[in-house]
Amino acid sequence: MKAPLFVGTYRLGVWNVRLYVSRAPMDSGASFRYCPGDGGCAKLVVGGVGRIWSDVLSGLLHEALESQLHQRGAGHVRTHEARETTCDYVFFLSHN
Repeated sequence: MKAPLFVGTYRLGVWNVRLYVSRAPMDSGASFRYCPGDGGCAKLVVGGVGRIWSDVLSGLLHEALESQLHQRGAGHVRTHEARETTCDYVFFLSHN
């Protein structure tokens, strides 16, 4: 399996995020890792194989928004275990 293609490191809120494009089919459009195994800053991987640009952008925006909600404390975890991703989070938003 080919390793994801590194695009660059960017600022997302108060965090730095490494952006990658997957060169293999992904089950979801994108994934976000807050504490990746390599010890570096957060990692956002967007699926690119066989996907149209609007789907790639949609996955990127979804993960970026989700990470910001998590970072701002707008998420409520449904378990008491530490999580690497926000799979088990419910997010609460107000119009403000």
